[in-house]
Amino acid sequence: MTYYLVKGDTGTQIKVALARQGTTDPIDLNTAVAVLKVRAEGKSYNAFEVTGTKDIVNDNEALFLLGANMLTVSPGRYTGEVEVTFPDTSVESVYEIIPIFIRDQY
Repeated sequence: MTYYLVKGDTGTQIKVALARQGTTDPIDLNTAVAVLKVRAEGKSYNAFEVTGTKDIVNDNEALFLLGANMLTVSPGRYTGEVEVTFPDTSVESVYEIIPIFIRDQY
């Protein structure tokens, strides 16, 4: 699923459900921190990062609010990666990449 976003918007949200690969075992975000790292396709540096908030209903869903000038980047194709840091400081990157397309304002 590709997320289609508009440059300059400040109320955009991306919601991601996190589970262990090959199972339905959820990753508990009550004590972990999820970060969405976004970069332009083909680039080796992040255009922006946003820390997620845990969904009130589902412990394994992270909500990323893309406000505060995050979508002021150039229009085009981007990819996102979710990285989770656990209380013991271990880090796990979600294998699946999130495709994002940002278009210019109308």
